[in-house]
Formats: sequence, C-alpha cells, structure tokens
Amino acid sequence: MTSDAALPHGGAYAQGRVACEFCEKMEPSDREWFDFHILHADADFITVACLGAIVPGYLMILPRQHTLSMASVTAAEHEGLATYLQFIASVQAQAWAYPTIFEHGSCGQIRSGVIGSCISHAHWHLVPGDFALAGGLAGFRTVSSIREIRSVPRPDGYLMYWNSEGIFVNTTDHPPSQYFRHILSSRVGLDDQWDYLVFPFLDNVRETIDRFQEVASRNI
Repeated sequence: MTSDAALPHGGAYAQGRVACEFCEKMEPSDREWFDFHILHADADFITVACLGAIVPGYLMILPRQHTLSMASVTAAEHEGLATYLQFIASVQAQAWAYPTIFEHGSCGQIRSGVIGSCISHAHWHLVPGDFALAGGLAGFRTVSSIREIRSVPRPDGYLMYWNSEGIFVNTTDHPPSQYFRHILSSRVGLDDQWDYLVFPFLDNVRETIDRFQEVASRNI
C-alpha cells in the first residue's frame, strides 16, 4: 500500500498531558507536503520521507501503535518488521543505495531530556549508503540480529546503528541528542547541519518522495 494520506492507527497516545507528535500526525490533517509525508504502510508499520533529509532517499520507519522504542515492540511485531524492512530497503537500494539504519532510542523516560531522540515514538532512520556512526563514543557492542535489540537493558534509551559490518548497540548514559545525525552530517561534508528543524533539506525531501514512489510502484 502506498499513500500520501494520513492513516488510522487506533487513536492518539498521550503521556500525561503531552501528546505524541507522531501519533497525532497519523490522523487526517492539512499539513505541508514535506511534514510527515507517508510513502508506504502495512498493517503495523509506516514509512515517511524524513524532514531534514541530509541525503536524498532518507526515510523513517515507525510502528502505527505507540511505543517508546523499537526495543519495546512485541516479538510478533519484530517478525513483521523484518519483512517490512526488507521491502523498504530494497526500494532504497534500487533508487539510491542500500541503507544504514539507526535509532536514538527514546527520550520518553530519560532524565533531563538530553538523551536520544526528540520524539518519544519508536522510529528507525534509513539513510542510503554505508556509514560507520560510532564516532568517538565508546561502549558499542554487536548484536546478531534485530530481535536481540529487544533484550537491551534500557529499552527506553539507547543508540543503535546497522551497516554492512553489523548491528551495534550502545546503552551509555547521556549521549548528545540526535547523536547519529551529528556524525552523519559530518560524514557527508555537511558539518553542523544535523538539526532537521534548522536544515530541513526540502529539495532532498522532494526527491525522496518522487523517486521512492516511482520505484515502489514497480515493486508492488
């Protein structure tokens, strides 16, 4: 299924009085074309064109149902995620390159809001190309499959990236917010342009939408 429209997901989630931005954006609304542009979906996961696309083809995968991190999704959902990811990554490979995948865990239960992602709804970043993203941060360990991510000791806050060399997880306290985007922007020669709100890269977002839809239409 491909769609530009918002998708039903069983209602918005609220943590206290703070609603989840991603859950809200799955509801029908009049948004700008670049804001949470849904490209593809199945029963459990959706793919959106990522605002702040440092390179063309930059996507995000997230579960329809609210959960704090990919480590927190159910075992059955992880099985479905593997199949869904295979399709999305194959489209990226045909259009650009096979992706490096990363996750900043969640800031939902992290003290002071200084760790991980800025939105407490699980999401994976899929960036075409093969990138080593550990940077200078110590403490990364390898896991043998994405199923093992469910066993990380802090499912509410961790770093994970997956490239051609393997899957790497880090549960070190207090890494910088958007850590992997810092590293990625440096890797592609765009130092200090990691903040998706300041540098939305709308030309890259438009290319991502157009090219993904073109290639995906030939694979359905």
